[in-house]
Order: sequence, then structure tokens, then C-alpha cells
Amino acid sequence: MSDKTEHTENDIALAGEYVLGLMSADESAAFQARMAHEPQLKDLVSSWGEDFGTLTDDIDPVAPPAQIKTAIQTRLFGPKKRGFWGMLAALFTSKAGSYGIITAVTLVAFLAFGPNVNFTGAGPIYTANLSAADSSLVVNARFDQAASALQIERLAGGAKPGRSLQLWLIAEGSSTPVPLGLLSAEAVATHNVPTELHAALASGTLAISDEPLGGSPTGLPTGEILAAAAVSKI
Repeated sequence: MSDKTEHTENDIALAGEYVLGLMSADESAAFQARMAHEPQLKDLVSSWGEDFGTLTDDIDPVAPPAQIKTAIQTRLFGPKKRGFWGMLAALFTSKAGSYGIITAVTLVAFLAFGPNVNFTGAGPIYTANLSAADSSLVVNARFDQAASALQIERLAGGAKPGRSLQLWLIAEGSSTPVPLGLLSAEAVATHNVPTELHAALASGTLAISDEPLGGSPTGLPTGEILAAAAVSKI
């Protein structure tokens, strides 16, 4: 943990517990409420996330066997990689080298220990961790189907000046992305998901694209696909 002297030991410990998902629902809610008014706590959370990420620095990158890589790409993108799917495939392919193992380990860590979110507990919860190839953008998404709430927590990165980050849903077996809204400038934000998209979201893929200010003018991604991940049930 870097720059600890700028913060109290108690806040440093609380931020670490929050990132690792060790807080109860009430404790997490209280900490999130503090972050809304205390920017230094957001800095602590981001710093912890970066430090935990370095735990994989000593892992030697190993490219997966070709047949496994092909199977994963087929599961996520289908047998054909054209247009939007091609952009997504290129994004994941770029991670197969030095970022391959690191990305996989980081994804498992976030799925297992990601920050707690106040969900209703009345229905299934789905999650996805979207990370750019260079980790310049890291977003944790959790969907509470009972509450129709998709909570987006941006752990690193943001939109470029004069640009917007837009969230998309690609239903399983479909090649047409559906817009879910723009990423908020806030670290944590909630998107309401229409009932008719619940099933698609539970089994689909989420993606984030770089778009003009205010979002895509065409209803489809027009800029670079920065991150994408399949949604899984927890």
C-alpha cells in the first residue's frame, strides 16, 4: 500500500477490507456513503486495487493452448468474428500474451473478492469484470435481477476529455449490441435494466466503448472497444 502516511491507519484498513469484500452489507453501505463525501477514500480504494494487482507480477506469462483459446473465443463471440465481434475478439486476443495470465488471475480475484454491493438478496446476482488490456480501465459490474439494478463500480480509468464511455449488452447468440447507458463520472452508479433485457443480461456479454460526448449517435458502437467480459452468475 503506497502513500499510507496521507491517511489514517483505520481508513487504510477499511479501504483494504472494502476492496477484498470482507465487509458486511451494512459496513459496505456505510463506507460507500463516506466515499460519496470523502474523495480521499476513493483514492485509497483505487490504490488498494492497484497494489493487489501487483500480486501477479511474478507470474510468468504462458499462452494458452490454441484449442483452448479458440474454444473460449467461440463461447464469447461465436464462430464468426466480424464487425463488432471482431473488435471484441481483437481486444481479448491482445491479452493472450503478457497480460493473459495476469488478466485471468485479476478477473478471478475481482469475482471472488470484489467490493460488497447492497442488493436485495431476493434473486440471483450476476457479475462481470471488464478490464482493458493495459488495466487503464477496470470496471466491476453486478446485476441484481430482483431489483432490476445493474451496479457499475469504476475501479480505474475514465473517459477521455470530450468523450464518453458507453456500456453495451450483447445477448448470447446475437451480433447486435444493445446500449445500457453511459458510465457515470462517479465511481459507483446504478443503471435500471428493463425487464425484457434481464434474460439477455444474465447470459450475455458486457462491453464498454469510447464514444463522442453524450454517447453513440447511431445506437451502435462507433469508437474503440476498451473492455469486454461475459456475465456469470454468483
